[in-house]
Amino acid sequence: MAIDTDRRENSIPERESSAAARIEEQREAALSEFEKAVPENAELSECLKSYCRKMDSSGLLRFMVSKRKESMSLRSEIVSAMEESVDSARLVLDAVEEFVSQKSGKVGIPDKRWACGMLMQALFPAAELGGKTVPKPAFARSVVERAARVAELWKGKMGDGGEGSMIGPTEAAMFMQMVAGFGLKPKFDEEFLRKQVLEFASRRDMPKLAIALGFGEKMGGLLLTC
Repeated sequence: MAIDTDRRENSIPERESSAAARIEEQREAALSEFEKAVPENAELSECLKSYCRKMDSSGLLRFMVSKRKESMSLRSEIVSAMEESVDSARLVLDAVEEFVSQKSGKVGIPDKRWACGMLMQALFPAAELGGKTVPKPAFARSVVERAARVAELWKGKMGDGGEGSMIGPTEAAMFMQMVAGFGLKPKFDEEFLRKQVLEFASRRDMPKLAIALGFGEKMGGLLLTC
């Protein structure tokens, strides 16, 4: 019995050493991923995953804009790429906040709007939002609070005039996806949200967003277009 006890005691430092080595290995792997440069000839999917793993929202936006002509490929790869990130909601919020903060500018805003729209659709597919009222969001309170701040800033820049601040169907849908997906409806005036739905009712995903926001019974005629 004493021998067995000694063996168990002697094995404890070995197990601790093994665990420490594993943690160090994981740390080195993460640092390597963060520091390594993506080869110029890397495939589209690998480039997207690299930016997502690094949580590099600015780099991701620039890359997506540079590949806009390959929009179909981007759309098919972005969801799986975002799954590689440690926090896809924060990644999207970082990108949207960058777009919103630069809306008063005149250079590159339409392209960033397009890229952010694709990210928002990947995080909150309209098809999944539609057909039911979105339940309480499964996000940490800090994430929802940040989303609310970004959305409020965004709302404040709607209709300021100029190319960067004009809101069209695409941006309206992006905003409504954010409100529905993060459960922000209580933080906004209902008439304001309904106005966005009605003004851009021709947008094909707007009826689904209306349902997600609980406007189904109030906008029955619109929802017939789903």
